[in-house]
Amino acid sequence: MNWVNRGKGWSDHDLDYALGSYFARNCTQNRKENLTKLLKAKDDYIRVSGAVYLMFEDHAEGMSHLKEFATLPGDPGVWAALVLAQRGDKSAVPRALEVFSTPGESNMEGVPHRNLQKRLLVLLSNSAGKSGIAQPSPPRGELDADSEAELSKAQTKAYEYFRSWWNANQKEIVMSDPWADILEKQRVD
Repeated sequence: MNWVNRGKGWSDHDLDYALGSYFARNCTQNRKENLTKLLKAKDDYIRVSGAVYLMFEDHAEGMSHLKEFATLPGDPGVWAALVLAQRGDKSAVPRALEVFSTPGESNMEGVPHRNLQKRLLVLLSNSAGKSGIAQPSPPRGELDADSEAELSKAQTKAYEYFRSWWNANQKEIVMSDPWADILEKQRVD
C-alpha cells in the first residue's frame, strides 16, 4: 500500500508494474479484500494492478476502477485503458492511443512503454482483422530518426496516424482479443 518506486536505474524503472502485478496475480488469501486495498495504494501502477486483477473477482467493480484509473497520467492510465479496450470498451481506445504520443526512453527504461505500444497495436490489428477493416499501418519514421527532435516528430506523426485510423474505423470495428478467454480463465493480464 505504501510502497513507492524510488528506483533510479533502468532495472527499477518498471518495478512498480512488476511488483503490483506479481502480488495481484499470486494473492490467494482474502483475494478480493486485498485487491480492493491496492486500489488506494500510493503508486499508480500498483493501484491499476489491483483494479486489473480485481476484475477477475468482481468484473463490474474492477471495470469501474479501471475507468477511473484510465485518467491517470502516463503509462499507468494507458494500461488501464488498454485493459478496458481488450474487454470491448471502445470508449477507452482514444486514451490507450496516447501511448503512441511519446516514444518512451530509448534505453531499457523504455521497454515497458514500448510493450504497451505493442500490446495496443496487436489489439487494433486483431480487431481490424475480425471486423474486415484494413490493418493499421503506421509510419515508420522513428526507425530513421537521428536526433531526439526527429524522433519526437516521428512519434507525433505516428500518434496522429493512429488517431485518424481510429476515428475513421471506430464505428465499424469490433474489439477482438483472441487470447481474452484463455487469459480470463487463467486470471492473468
